[in-house]
Amino acid sequence: MHDGFLGAVLDALGDYHRALGVDTDEATVALGLPVGVGTQDGADGRLAGAVVEAPLDASDPAARVGAMRELVLSTASGPRRADVQVASLPGIGHPVYLAGSRITRLFPLGPLTECAATITLVGHDGTGCVGIVLDDAAVTEPTLLVEGIRAGLARVVALAPS
Repeated sequence: MHDGFLGAVLDALGDYHRALGVDTDEATVALGLPVGVGTQDGADGRLAGAVVEAPLDASDPAARVGAMRELVLSTASGPRRADVQVASLPGIGHPVYLAGSRITRLFPLGPLTECAATITLVGHDGTGCVGIVLDDAAVTEPTLLVEGIRAGLARVVALAPS
């Protein structure tokens, strides 16, 4: 799920920049990602932040998802600033209730830490819920980006066998 989500977000960021007139053939974006740190590092399985330079070119969605997998596997943590923070969380895979009412959606809102956007996916009872936090000074056309994320997710979902 994580690679597909990253591919969809990258697709949306490329579309967003192209719509604003940016040539994305050679452009990249610095994506901030949470990565697992193993017990061998003395971190007891906790998360650390990492940044990868991801291409914004208009490659096809299947190639983009595969490329994201390779980027994530080659990621090393370090002190670097990201343009966009992206994360996916496993969430809860069964129905849950609060005060007798079923919770049907759960939207994660990650912190905006000196970057243009934080885009987070959490799975909840079979549904993927996306939370988006934007810096309005950096993302001047928020509707364009949100629609791009919807379209990117639809393209990635269409890759799944029927």
